Amino acid sequence: MCCCFKLPRYQRKDIIDLKDIMFDFTWNRFKKNLTSAQKLFLRKGQFEFFLPESSIVFSQVKYTQEDKQAADVTGVNSLGKTHVSKVDEPSSTDENRTGASLETVFDNDTNEKQTYKFRFEKTRKTVVTVSCLKSFTFGGKANFSVGIPRNVNLGLDSDLHFQVTQTDGQTFEETTLMEATSDITVSPHSKCTVVVFLDERPFHQEFTTVTRMSLPKEGVSVFIRRKSDKETVFGTKVENLQCIFDPTKIRCHLVDKSEGDPELQMDFETTGVIQGVIACKHKILLKSDAGN
Repeated sequence: MCCCFKLPRYQRKDIIDLKDIMFDFTWNRFKKNLTSAQKLFLRKGQFEFFLPESSIVFSQVKYTQEDKQAADVTGVNSLGKTHVSKVDEPSSTDENRTGASLETVFDNDTNEKQTYKFRFEKTRKTVVTVSCLKSFTFGGKANFSVGIPRNVNLGLDSDLHFQVTQTDGQTFEETTLMEATSDITVSPHSKCTVVVFLDERPFHQEFTTVTRMSLPKEGVSVFIRRKSDKETVFGTKVENLQCIFDPTKIRCHLVDKSEGDPELQMDFETTGVIQGVIACKHKILLKSDAGN
C-alpha cells in the first residue's frame, strides 16, 4: 500500500524528468523524519541526490507513426508495415518530390562510331529531425528510437533507425553513395543525351512511442548526501513505482500483470514529429538523336 505524493507544479509540463521526480519523492520522505525546527533551516540546495542508474532498465515496447501529408510518402503506420506505390519519372507537378536533374550530351560529328566513357558518382544525404511534443527524460536525457522502414519505392534498401537522446530537436544524417559507370556508343553524325534524375521526397510524420521503465526485483535505493561533507543523511528503497508516478498527472500507464510487474515497471509515452528530406533513387535516361 502506498499513495502517490503530490507532483511539484514545475513538473506538470510536456517534458518531465523521471529522475527528478524520484528525487522529489525521496526528499519528501526525508522531511517526514525531521522536526518542525529542523525543517525551518532545511535547504534542498545544500544536498545532492544519487542512485545506481545502471540498475534501471528502459526498453521500447511500442512504436507507431501517422503520416500527415496529403499523399502518403511511405505508407508507414509502424516499423513493420510498408506500402509500396508506383514510381514514375520525376515531374514538376509532383508536390511530394523535389530534386535535380543533370544532363550530359555526347555529340558525335564524325563519320565513324564513337564510344564514350560515362561515370556518375554522387554522395547524397537523408536529413531527419526528431522533435518531441510530450516526452520524458532521465537525468536530462531521452532514451528511445524512431525509424523509417525499408521502402523499395523510396530507394531505402534497409530500415533507418535513429537513437534519440534529446527532446528539443535532434538532427540525424544518413549518407548514401550513388554511382554508375557505362560505355556510351554513338553512331556517326548523332548524339546521345544522358539525363540523371536525383529524386528527393519530404518526410513528415507524427509518432508515438511507449518506453517501459523496469526496476530490479529488489528495488532501487536513492540516497541524499550533504554537499559540505559528503555525508549520507538519508536513504530509501523504491520498490513500487506506483508510489512515485501518478498517471493522472504525467503521461504514464500501469503495466498489466499479464505483461510484467505493475509495481516494478511503468510505461511512459512520448509523442513527437519526425520530418526531413529522403534522398530517393536516382534514374538515368538515355536519349538518342540520330543525325541525317
